[in-house]
Amino acid sequence: MYLNDCGMKYGGSVWASTFGGWLYLIMITFLTIRIFEHNERVHIELEDNGPGFSPAVARRIFQPFFSTKKKGAGTEPGLSICYSIVTSEHHGTLRAKNAPGGGARFIIEFP
Repeated sequence: MYLNDCGMKYGGSVWASTFGGWLYLIMITFLTIRIFEHNERVHIELEDNGPGFSPAVARRIFQPFFSTKKKGAGTEPGLSICYSIVTSEHHGTLRAKNAPGGGARFIIEFP
């Protein structure tokens, strides 16, 4: 299987408003998606320009019910389900790391 290199960048706007003398600023982050073939494996990279994550979060990010939300704010199986599907059902790999210059990067590889 051969895929052409593909890169897409989504989003990115800043919205500002005033209400009651306060300035509210909302920044929508960018999401970059890269899909390419290398060494007979399909690579999918998802990268944002948010704050990234700490080393402590990186060590636990694929554990079931791990969350960075406040206690009681909800916990879902989340990324542990993604990890299981990619690795067990498709014999691929799923990694998470901080992107150069900030943000989070998820790297999925399939044989």
